Amino acid sequence: MKPGGIYSDPIPLIQYLSDVGDGSGNVNANGDYTTPDMFFIQPAADEIMEIEKLIIHITDGGVLAIGSYGALSALTNGIEILVTNEGSISRSIVPEVLKTNGDLLHLGPDSSIYNFTSSIDAIIATLDFGNKPLILDGSQGHKIEVLLSDNLTGLSDHHFIAHGFK
Repeated sequence: MKPGGIYSDPIPLIQYLSDVGDGSGNVNANGDYTTPDMFFIQPAADEIMEIEKLIIHITDGGVLAIGSYGALSALTNGIEILVTNEGSISRSIVPEVLKTNGDLLHLGPDSSIYNFTSSIDAIIATLDFGNKPLILDGSQGHKIEVLLSDNLTGLSDHHFIAHGFK
């Protein structure tokens, strides 16, 4: 079934990646992941999603330096973003393992660090797939996975948000 089902126009999609994959459950990836865990998005078996952008949003109560991750030190293991098919890794969709705010800024020209006077800083990194969205076919078990392997408990907020159509 094409995005939008029986309708001619696809339905806009803005969905958090979560620990259960459907946008419910835990959507704030600010836990202790020294035992690796993942957040993901996966369409239902009868759905197709077209993902145009993946946004990484971090807010933290400190200065977000280029060499840090949020206001934490640079990550030891880093964050991997993968597209999988029936559980096997198809490909990484980022050029490197993400360990610093600088790595996040490399994801695209719409990525920025915001400094607020309230001592809360934010970074918004946008991975934009442009005119060629990622197609996730639920009948094929496609999903986008974010593999977390560090202690991220010092971050105030840490979200991964998919934008596109279904």
